[in-house]
Amino acid sequence: MHVGRRLVTNNNSVGYRIRSRSERVDDDVVLGLAGIETAFVGDAMNKFNSMTARVRPVIPGMRLAGRALTVRPALGDNLAVYMAIERLEPGDVLVIESRGLSAVAQWGDLTSAAARHRGAAGAVMDGSVRDRAGIERVGFPVFALPEPVAAGGTRVGPGELNVPVAVGGIAVCPGDVVLGDDSGVVVVPAEAAAAVLAAARHLADADADKMRGAEQGNATSAWMADAMRRAGYGD
Repeated sequence: MHVGRRLVTNNNSVGYRIRSRSERVDDDVVLGLAGIETAFVGDAMNKFNSMTARVRPVIPGMRLAGRALTVRPALGDNLAVYMAIERLEPGDVLVIESRGLSAVAQWGDLTSAAARHRGAAGAVMDGSVRDRAGIERVGFPVFALPEPVAAGGTRVGPGELNVPVAVGGIAVCPGDVVLGDDSGVVVVPAEAAAAVLAAARHLADADADKMRGAEQGNATSAWMADAMRRAGYGD
Protein backbone atom coordinates (compact mmCIF):
# COMPACT_ATOMS: atom_id res chain seq x y z
CA MET A 1 0.00 0.00 0.00
CA HIS A 2 0.97 3.67 -0.23
CA VAL A 3 1.52 6.02 2.69
CA GLY A 4 1.73 9.50 1.20
CA ARG A 5 4.20 9.11 -1.66
CA ARG A 6 6.16 6.24 -0.09
CA LEU A 7 5.54 2.62 -1.04
CA VAL A 8 5.41 0.30 1.96
CA THR A 9 7.16 -2.91 0.92
CA ASN A 10 8.11 -6.35 2.14
CA ASN A 11 10.22 -9.17 0.71
CA ASN A 12 7.38 -10.20 -1.61
CA SER A 13 6.96 -6.79 -3.22
CA VAL A 14 8.02 -6.81 -6.87
CA GLY A 15 11.10 -4.65 -7.17
CA TYR A 16 12.30 -5.43 -3.64
CA ARG A 17 12.69 -9.20 -3.61
CA ILE A 18 15.99 -10.49 -2.22
CA ARG A 19 16.34 -14.26 -2.37
CA SER A 20 18.96 -16.84 -1.52
CA ARG A 21 20.26 -19.39 -4.01
CA SER A 22 18.97 -22.91 -3.55
CA GLU A 23 20.90 -24.49 -6.43
CA ARG A 24 24.64 -25.12 -6.08
CA VAL A 25 26.53 -26.86 -8.85
CA ASP A 26 29.54 -28.89 -7.71
CA ASP A 27 32.88 -27.12 -8.00
CA ASP A 28 34.27 -29.92 -10.18
CA VAL A 29 31.45 -29.44 -12.69
CA VAL A 30 31.97 -25.67 -12.85
CA LEU A 31 35.72 -26.17 -13.27
CA GLY A 32 35.13 -28.73 -16.01
CA LEU A 33 32.80 -26.41 -17.92
CA ALA A 34 35.28 -23.56 -17.51
CA GLY A 35 37.83 -25.52 -19.52
CA ILE A 36 35.59 -25.98 -22.56
CA GLU A 37 34.89 -23.40 -25.27
CA THR A 38 31.43 -21.88 -25.12
CA ALA A 39 30.74 -23.05 -28.68
CA PHE A 40 30.86 -26.69 -27.58
CA VAL A 41 28.81 -26.00 -24.46
CA GLY A 42 26.14 -24.28 -26.54
CA ASP A 43 26.08 -27.19 -28.99
CA ALA A 44 25.77 -29.60 -26.05
CA MET A 45 22.51 -27.81 -25.15
CA ASN A 46 21.12 -28.30 -28.67
CA LYS A 47 22.22 -24.74 -29.52
CA PHE A 48 19.99 -23.24 -26.82
CA ASN A 49 21.00 -20.77 -24.08
CA SER A 50 23.53 -18.66 -25.99
CA MET A 51 23.19 -14.94 -25.37
CA THR A 52 22.85 -12.54 -28.27
CA ALA A 53 26.10 -11.65 -30.02
CA ARG A 54 25.72 -8.09 -28.71
CA VAL A 55 26.92 -9.27 -25.29
CA ARG A 56 30.69 -9.29 -25.80
CA PRO A 57 33.86 -9.27 -23.69
CA VAL A 58 34.70 -5.67 -22.88
CA ILE A 59 38.33 -6.55 -23.63
CA PRO A 60 38.99 -9.30 -26.22
CA GLY A 61 40.39 -12.42 -24.64
CA MET A 62 38.46 -12.12 -21.38
CA ARG A 63 36.98 -15.38 -20.05
CA LEU A 64 34.69 -16.15 -17.16
CA ALA A 65 32.99 -19.13 -15.57
CA GLY A 66 30.97 -19.34 -12.38
CA ARG A 67 27.63 -19.57 -10.65
CA ALA A 68 25.13 -16.80 -11.33
CA LEU A 69 24.19 -14.23 -8.73
CA THR A 70 21.38 -12.46 -10.56
CA VAL A 71 20.59 -8.77 -10.30
CA ARG A 72 17.44 -7.03 -11.50
CA PRO A 73 17.97 -3.30 -10.94
CA ALA A 74 15.63 -0.47 -11.70
CA LEU A 75 16.35 0.81 -15.20
CA GLY A 76 19.51 2.93 -15.09
CA ASP A 77 19.99 2.45 -11.34
CA ASN A 78 22.98 0.86 -9.56
CA LEU A 79 21.82 0.39 -5.98
CA ALA A 80 20.97 -3.30 -6.45
CA VAL A 81 24.32 -3.82 -8.20
CA TYR A 82 26.19 -2.60 -5.11
CA MET A 83 23.91 -4.67 -2.89
CA ALA A 84 24.82 -7.72 -4.97
CA ILE A 85 28.56 -7.02 -4.73
CA GLU A 86 28.27 -7.15 -0.92
CA ARG A 87 26.75 -10.64 -1.23
CA LEU A 88 29.26 -12.10 -3.68
CA GLU A 89 30.96 -15.38 -2.89
CA PRO A 90 34.22 -16.54 -4.50
CA GLY A 91 33.59 -17.84 -8.01
CA ASP A 92 30.28 -16.03 -8.51
CA VAL A 93 29.33 -14.30 -11.75
CA LEU A 94 27.13 -11.23 -11.44
CA VAL A 95 24.41 -11.36 -14.09
CA ILE A 96 22.71 -7.97 -14.44
CA GLU A 97 19.44 -7.45 -16.31
CA SER A 98 20.15 -4.07 -17.91
CA ARG A 99 17.41 -4.50 -20.54
CA GLY A 100 19.55 -3.16 -23.37
CA LEU A 101 20.24 0.19 -21.68
CA SER A 102 23.01 2.17 -23.35
CA ALA A 103 22.21 5.69 -22.12
CA VAL A 104 23.88 5.14 -18.74
CA ALA A 105 26.25 2.51 -17.39
CA GLN A 106 25.51 0.14 -14.54
CA TRP A 107 29.10 -1.09 -14.36
CA GLY A 108 32.60 0.38 -14.45
CA ASP A 109 36.08 0.18 -12.95
CA LEU A 110 35.03 0.73 -9.31
CA THR A 111 32.47 -2.07 -9.39
CA SER A 112 35.02 -4.27 -11.14
CA ALA A 113 37.59 -3.66 -8.41
CA ALA A 114 35.03 -4.28 -5.66
CA ALA A 115 33.80 -7.51 -7.25
CA ARG A 116 37.32 -8.76 -7.82
CA HIS A 117 38.14 -8.11 -4.16
CA ARG A 118 35.22 -10.36 -3.21
CA GLY A 119 36.59 -13.16 -5.38
CA ALA A 120 33.97 -12.96 -8.16
CA ALA A 121 34.70 -14.64 -11.48
CA GLY A 122 33.17 -11.92 -13.64
CA ALA A 123 30.11 -9.89 -14.58
CA VAL A 124 27.66 -10.14 -17.47
CA MET A 125 25.03 -7.57 -18.49
CA ASP A 126 23.06 -6.57 -21.57
CA GLY A 127 23.79 -2.88 -21.10
CA SER A 128 26.72 -0.53 -21.64
CA VAL A 129 29.67 -0.02 -19.29
CA ARG A 130 31.91 2.94 -18.65
CA ASP A 131 35.58 3.26 -17.59
CA ARG A 132 36.62 0.67 -20.14
CA ALA A 133 40.32 1.42 -19.68
CA GLY A 134 39.89 1.14 -15.93
CA ILE A 135 38.18 -2.23 -16.28
CA GLU A 136 41.13 -3.41 -18.34
CA ARG A 137 43.57 -2.20 -15.66
CA VAL A 138 41.62 -4.02 -12.95
CA GLY A 139 41.71 -7.18 -15.05
CA PHE A 140 38.20 -8.26 -14.11
CA PRO A 141 36.25 -10.15 -16.80
CA VAL A 142 33.19 -8.16 -17.93
CA PHE A 143 30.80 -8.97 -20.78
CA ALA A 144 28.45 -6.22 -21.96
CA LEU A 145 27.21 -4.27 -24.97
CA PRO A 146 30.11 -3.14 -27.16
CA GLU A 147 29.35 0.60 -26.96
CA PRO A 148 30.73 2.30 -23.81
CA VAL A 149 28.98 5.32 -22.31
CA ALA A 150 30.26 8.10 -20.05
CA ALA A 151 27.23 8.56 -17.79
CA GLY A 152 26.78 6.46 -14.67
CA GLY A 153 23.57 5.25 -13.09
CA THR A 154 21.66 6.50 -10.08
CA ARG A 155 21.78 4.79 -6.66
CA VAL A 156 18.24 5.10 -5.38
CA GLY A 157 16.72 1.68 -6.10
CA PRO A 158 14.67 -0.36 -6.06
CA GLY A 159 16.11 -3.63 -7.28
CA GLU A 160 16.04 -7.38 -6.81
CA LEU A 161 18.65 -10.07 -6.12
CA ASN A 162 18.66 -13.77 -6.93
CA VAL A 163 15.44 -13.75 -8.91
CA PRO A 164 15.10 -15.05 -12.49
CA VAL A 165 16.36 -12.49 -15.00
CA ALA A 166 16.47 -12.14 -18.78
CA VAL A 167 19.87 -11.10 -20.11
CA GLY A 168 20.97 -11.12 -23.72
CA GLY A 169 17.76 -12.88 -24.73
CA ILE A 170 18.32 -15.77 -22.29
CA ALA A 171 16.63 -16.62 -19.00
CA VAL A 172 19.12 -16.91 -16.14
CA CYS A 173 18.26 -18.34 -12.74
CA PRO A 174 20.29 -17.95 -9.56
CA GLY A 175 22.93 -20.65 -9.39
CA ASP A 176 23.05 -21.39 -13.13
CA VAL A 177 26.55 -21.76 -14.57
CA VAL A 178 27.57 -18.82 -16.77
CA LEU A 179 30.46 -19.13 -19.22
CA GLY A 180 31.99 -16.44 -21.40
CA ASP A 181 34.80 -16.24 -23.94
CA ASP A 182 35.46 -14.56 -27.28
CA SER A 183 32.66 -16.60 -28.88
CA GLY A 184 30.08 -15.20 -26.48
CA VAL A 185 28.17 -16.13 -23.33
CA VAL A 186 26.25 -19.33 -22.61
CA VAL A 187 24.10 -20.21 -19.60
CA VAL A 188 23.92 -23.78 -18.31
CA PRO A 189 20.89 -24.53 -16.12
CA ALA A 190 22.08 -25.73 -12.74
CA GLU A 191 20.07 -28.95 -12.83
CA ALA A 192 21.55 -29.91 -16.21
CA ALA A 193 25.16 -28.86 -15.61
CA ALA A 194 26.68 -32.32 -15.11
CA ALA A 195 24.98 -33.76 -18.20
CA VAL A 196 25.95 -30.75 -20.31
CA LEU A 197 29.56 -31.09 -19.19
CA ALA A 198 29.67 -34.72 -20.33
CA ALA A 199 28.11 -33.87 -23.70
CA ALA A 200 30.37 -30.84 -24.24
CA ARG A 201 33.48 -32.90 -23.53
CA HIS A 202 32.37 -35.44 -26.14
CA LEU A 203 31.82 -32.68 -28.71
CA ALA A 204 35.17 -31.06 -27.94
CA ASP A 205 36.97 -34.39 -28.37
CA ALA A 206 35.15 -35.06 -31.65
CA ASP A 207 36.07 -31.60 -32.92
CA ALA A 208 39.72 -32.21 -32.09
CA ASP A 209 39.59 -35.31 -34.28
CA LYS A 210 37.98 -33.29 -37.10
CA MET A 211 40.67 -30.63 -36.78
CA ARG A 212 43.41 -33.23 -37.11
CA GLY A 213 41.66 -34.50 -40.24
CA ALA A 214 41.35 -30.98 -41.64
CA GLU A 215 45.05 -30.37 -41.11
CA GLN A 216 45.69 -33.52 -43.14
CA GLY A 217 43.30 -32.48 -45.93
CA ASN A 218 40.41 -34.71 -44.83
CA ALA A 219 37.97 -32.10 -43.53
CA THR A 220 34.89 -33.45 -45.33
CA SER A 221 35.53 -37.02 -46.42
CA ALA A 222 34.18 -38.63 -43.25
CA TRP A 223 30.68 -37.18 -43.50
CA MET A 224 30.01 -35.38 -46.77
CA ALA A 225 29.14 -38.38 -48.94
CA ASP A 226 26.53 -39.59 -46.45
CA ALA A 227 25.15 -36.08 -45.99
CA MET A 228 24.79 -35.63 -49.75
CA ARG A 229 22.92 -38.94 -50.09
CA ARG A 230 20.53 -37.99 -47.29
CA ALA A 231 19.97 -34.63 -48.97
CA GLY A 232 18.97 -36.38 -52.20
CA TYR A 233 22.02 -35.81 -54.38
CA GLY A 234 22.43 -39.50 -55.20
CA ASP A 235 25.76 -41.23 -55.78
